[in-house]
Formats: sequence, structure tokens, C-alpha cells
Amino acid sequence: MSSASDLAQSTLLSSDSCYVDVINVTASATPFVRPLRAIRAKVAGTITLTTFAGNSVVCEFAAGETRRIGATAITAATATGIEGML
Repeated sequence: MSSASDLAQSTLLSSDSCYVDVINVTASATPFVRPLRAIRAKVAGTITLTTFAGNSVVCEFAAGETRRIGATAITAATATGIEGML
């Protein structure tokens, strides 16, 4: 398994590049095949995610909010309409 630093570096693009794909996400204990580089919640609520460093973090999202945060899994959510950017 790669270190957190290696994983973070492998998902970085230059600051002026766009995301390569957007996927609909549902909460699951199963890690993503490709880590997310950003998360959007269409409806407000919490999203519990696993960071590149392996920490579990609960984030409060406003409706329509997008955060540039790396995640290897989303394990729980009260927010709905969750999209992940690759």
C-alpha cells in the first residue's frame, strides 16, 4: 500500500486543470477504486470520509457546497446527492 503522501501526490493535477470525472457517491465502508479529489453535496448534512492519511473525519456540508478534499472512502452521510470529483 502507498503512503498517504504518495497517494495524495498521485491524485494531484496542476492548479489550473479540471477534474477528469464526476461520480455519484453513496456511503459505504468499501474504499473507492480511485480516490476523490473533491466532494459536493446537493443537500446539506454531514459526510464522514476517510482522508488520504487514513483518518476518519466528519464534515458538515451546506447545500450545493463543493470542497476540495481528498478521500479514499465515504463511510456515512446525512447529506444527499453526493458527487465525487476524480
